[in-house]
Amino acid sequence: MVVLLRLRLTDYNSARRKPAEVGSNWIFPDYPIIDLVKNSYPMIRVNDVTETAEIVDINRTMVYHPRIQIDIFVWLGIDGADRHIITISGVNYSGKKLLDMVSRDVISALDDNKADFDDDTNILHNLKLLAKVDMGKDPDRKQLIRKRIEISFDYYRG
Repeated sequence: MVVLLRLRLTDYNSARRKPAEVGSNWIFPDYPIIDLVKNSYPMIRVNDVTETAEIVDINRTMVYHPRIQIDIFVWLGIDGADRHIITISGVNYSGKKLLDMVSRDVISALDDNKADFDDDTNILHNLKLLAKVDMGKDPDRKQLIRKRIEISFDYYRG
């Protein structure tokens, strides 16, 4: 999932990131340790939450049903001061507007690539969007606002 998002999403803040590694330092598996500075954001975290499985045939092929949470973080600053403003095609995005745009990009990247999930050469099938929830300010890092996207899909293993 991290690889797919890195390939399909644009890092709107790549010019300001340190080090500037295009696509590699803004989408993370699990819980990254990251500096709490404005130019580290927006940031996306992909986390496996749960997985169930069942045997589907006599050859003991298993179908797994993972649930994945994708958290998107945007720098808001303290009380809106020092907020992160990114200009895209002449339009300024910051705060909730930036958060909504990045979350739409994530959903579009997944939706546009559903064929990749259902291809016979791929083991991933039935991608589903389960939830998209505004989480508000991050409880530990008050300078950030967050949105959570939860998805599920199936994959088979013999």
